[in-house]
Amino acid sequence: MADKRSTYRKIRDNDPGIHGFFMIACTLGGGMFLYKLFKFFETIKKDELAGFANDPIMIYFWVTFGFLFLLTWAYLSGQFRDVEQPKYDMLRRFEEQERAEGIIQTKGDAQ
Repeated sequence: MADKRSTYRKIRDNDPGIHGFFMIACTLGGGMFLYKLFKFFETIKKDELAGFANDPIMIYFWVTFGFLFLLTWAYLSGQFRDVEQPKYDMLRRFEEQERAEGIIQTKGDAQ
């Protein structure tokens, strides 16, 4: 079977626009997260609400640790090497399944 990659628009692996967009998005998201943690720490210092934000801060730290662990595992195991390939594999398997069920015909069968 011919590789379907030639029929789809390819995004270069080192496209600076895509990398720039995600770097800005992650930086803004991380900055807002740190801002929220800073506000929680300010709340802890006030006498009338002392301890109010202890639980959410601990939950944020554990969730952040979990995400960082998963991100590190994904990077080290090569999950980011060819992120487009699963899409092509799925489309190929779907087409093979339809062909096996007789839903679509191959070029040779159309005669």
